[in-house]
Amino acid sequence: MLTVHTDASVDPAEQEAGIGWILTDNTGEEITHNSRIGYRESTSAEWVGVIHALSWIATNKDTDAVMVNTDSNSVAEVADGKSTPTAKSTQRWYARFRKLTTYFETVIVNYIPSARNGKADRLARTAYRK
Repeated sequence: MLTVHTDASVDPAEQEAGIGWILTDNTGEEITHNSRIGYRESTSAEWVGVIHALSWIATNKDTDAVMVNTDSNSVAEVADGKSTPTAKSTQRWYARFRKLTTYFETVIVNYIPSARNGKADRLARTAYRK
């Protein structure tokens, strides 16, 4: 199972946002990514991070199982089916997420505290400062 930590960072004062993710494969090798994004609403930005990571994995790695760790409780709860997406934007992101999950046998999305997601957070913050 591949493990990925994702995060998004939004600076409303500067109107900037970025995503970051760290993929760890079965050998312990890490692949990192960060990029500036156009979504400046926090929940949408968090979804973009998860979706970008899963898209990259589906295209570049041969795996049937992915564990996604995010410090967005709302994303984790919707992705795991613990809550229903109510906002139209969340419904759209969830639909894209569900489509991506068809590339894998197993996708687990875990909520983790921000304190355990520092590296992904730093990548996301660095992205919008480029």
